[in-house]
Amino acid sequence: MANDPKILNLDDLETAQSEIKIVHEGTPHFMRVLTVDAFIEQQKRALRQQKMAEEAEEAGDKDMVEVLELIRDSISEFFPTLPVGELPTPKLFIVFAWLNEMSEQVNEAGSPDEGEGVAPSAEGNAEAVQS
Repeated sequence: MANDPKILNLDDLETAQSEIKIVHEGTPHFMRVLTVDAFIEQQKRALRQQKMAEEAEEAGDKDMVEVLELIRDSISEFFPTLPVGELPTPKLFIVFAWLNEMSEQVNEAGSPDEGEGVAPSAEGNAEAVQS
């Protein structure tokens, strides 16, 4: 016990950028490591987007614009150098689905008690490989 470290040097633990990237028009765009406050805002946006998507059948065009803005802002938060507003709409949805899939994987890795004993489906693995 006498040799236990008394200092936690966060500077040694921080990463300047993630290894996760999106390549668009030959340029790599690395995922930003979110601050705690940015992560909280991202989660709030995700909850708003989920709620709006659930109400989408009853929603009008105005609500669709809000959903697209939330998706755009979410992607921009993670990939600040990616020109999200210039992407074709199908690519926007592909990136958003990919981010959601990665988020689920991170959440599952962070909570090993959940889903123990449940094998991933072949379909889910195939989708992850194709994304």
